[in-house]
Amino acid sequence: MGVWDRLQQEKEQKENRENQVQEKHKSPVADTMVSLLFDRVYAQTAELETMLREGFGAEAHIQVDNSHKTATHFILQMQGLEFWCSYMPFPLPKAEANIPELLKYNRGLSVEEENTLKGQRSFFLIVQKGGGKALKQKREVCLLISRLCGVLMKAEGAIGFLYNHAGILLSKKQYLKHMAVMKREKENANYFPVMLWVLIYSSRARDGELTIETCGLEPFGFSELQFYDPKAEWAKSCERLYFMSLMQITGQEHYKDMDVVSFERDSFSVCRQYGETITVMGNI
Repeated sequence: MGVWDRLQQEKEQKENRENQVQEKHKSPVADTMVSLLFDRVYAQTAELETMLREGFGAEAHIQVDNSHKTATHFILQMQGLEFWCSYMPFPLPKAEANIPELLKYNRGLSVEEENTLKGQRSFFLIVQKGGGKALKQKREVCLLISRLCGVLMKAEGAIGFLYNHAGILLSKKQYLKHMAVMKREKENANYFPVMLWVLIYSSRARDGELTIETCGLEPFGFSELQFYDPKAEWAKSCERLYFMSLMQITGQEHYKDMDVVSFERDSFSVCRQYGETITVMGNI
């Protein structure tokens, strides 16, 4: 078998695995929406338009709608999808996202970064409607939105990224680090910037035991994951949950009730389905 035949066979095997995962799990949420936060109000949005045009070049067709009094809309068409990017020259309303509350669940931010995010003065609302009806398409939409945000995040006034559906709030510095990794891994078919789309946080079960959980898998059509009474340190538990999330989002795995998983040699844990959550119990 030649090199081309082997590559084609591997591609077909991956597609078959993903089709099997797609058949077993629920349909993703077709619409996707994120926000970018800014520390200033742009009286003119020409700078942002220029960044979009230079960032995507001929890859995207961009239209600008200035007909609204309070917002400027950029409509990007690329890879057969349409993205609405609406610049709002006023702070993100608290009813849309309680930033001080979100900061409690997002780690790694400095006090300065937290204060900067609390003082946001305007925002970009980025929406893609209807393109994520299947897992592969949902993943592609999220990858394009991630790139789009990466372009705009380089603006001088950009300060943060918000994915409200999962409660993710990142500083500019954090987001650009993820973009550097994404750029490096752009040829890796099994890569996905999972930390931009899935939040991991600690909570308590009804019996008082510690749990570490995900928020963000449901839009991809999967149950959220939960570690019950984990013994590993926080960083290790996060690494494992991100890995499990990545395996599902990239179509390589689908965790179900009574599945057995192993993170270390001769150490096994069992998955149990409770409502809309897969709880992992045992040696974790």
